[in-house]
Amino acid sequence: MFGNMPKFFRGYVRIRIFGFQKEKIINRFANNSILLWKIVLKSNYIEMNISLTDFWRIQSILRGTYTKVKVIKKYGLPFLLHKYKGRKFFVIGIFLTLIVLTILSSIVLDINVYGTERIDARKILAVVKTAGLSKGKPKFMINYDNVANSLYKEVEDIAWLNIYQKGTSVNIDVVETVVKTSGSLENTPCNIVADKKAVIYDIVTLSGVPKVKAKDVVNEGDVLVSGEIDVEKDGEILKKYVHANAKIEGKDYLFIKEEQELEFSKKTYTGEVYRELQLNLHFGKFDFIKTRPKDSFFDKKEKYISLDPFIKENKFGFILTEYEEYKFDKVTYTIDEAKKRLKKRIYENISEKISDDTRIIDVRFDYGFKEKRIIANGIAILIRKIGQNKMIENTENPENPENPENPENPEIHVTP
Repeated sequence: MFGNMPKFFRGYVRIRIFGFQKEKIINRFANNSILLWKIVLKSNYIEMNISLTDFWRIQSILRGTYTKVKVIKKYGLPFLLHKYKGRKFFVIGIFLTLIVLTILSSIVLDINVYGTERIDARKILAVVKTAGLSKGKPKFMINYDNVANSLYKEVEDIAWLNIYQKGTSVNIDVVETVVKTSGSLENTPCNIVADKKAVIYDIVTLSGVPKVKAKDVVNEGDVLVSGEIDVEKDGEILKKYVHANAKIEGKDYLFIKEEQELEFSKKTYTGEVYRELQLNLHFGKFDFIKTRPKDSFFDKKEKYISLDPFIKENKFGFILTEYEEYKFDKVTYTIDEAKKRLKKRIYENISEKISDDTRIIDVRFDYGFKEKRIIANGIAILIRKIGQNKMIENTENPENPENPENPENPEIHVTP
């Protein structure tokens, strides 16, 4: 897109040259440094794009080749200005709109915080605002290093963070420190293993040795970060075991299939309500008021009015019945309307199936038709946290030799 911007500003035309000396014509253009693109060769003509300045030069180049030149279409800013030269305010409006869009795209319109559980996201937003990151501020005026340093200083329990721009938004990824409790096993040697099959999207290792990198495919149980470290001491390689800690995100896929009928019957209430009154005695029922017409559809509601409070079986009293009339209207969606309804339902279903810490980075689906239905088949690409700690068996941690193994809890889920 941006590669065509210079051509758009200079202007270019799509031309068709009729004649039978196609090779000779192209050679002449090449010898005279004429830039051509999107060339189509046919039996009796050549079709191509050429810049506006080169177009005025080809008249002399084609002399003597017995050819005819026809302009098919015109592109670019010079033709737009010529077309709207009598509409000055329209042109001024376009330029003002472009200026406004440029200004809006260069400022921060939204700030998102991801990964917080114990830390209040509002506190993070207050700190970054004090550090110079706020909505409506131009991106080039923000010192992200200063913002990050302020967060580390002012907000406790931040183990790692990443601040990055995405369009007009600034996203803040936060990894919280592990909560220390009396039963904390943070010094227990362990690896981080995959808890599901995924494609590694991002990995930031805080302790341990990473065994995978971005774009690697891992299966459940594969070691992602090893707690076994080689340490050289007096020329000898020794094994040191640590508690592996890392922020690992995996790419996962959610398959989608939704259907939408193009024609269906919709239940519509007419607004008519009919009431009937019956007297219910021990030996039978008697109708007093009966207004419900036949051959209609109703929603029925009954209310019992007892005449003897000592009888609990509702066998002596009045039965007031309300019938709310409805009908079925045939509704037909256009293909575009059906696609919009499908798209909305797909995103609603995806949001219900994923957790709060899962991000959606792409949704792709295709439409198909079967009888009077439109079917959407596709895939949602998700980014979610993966990995769980697994204790390294039969080891002794040099830094904590008194810490015994805990055979009853061989797995500890990661708290990023």
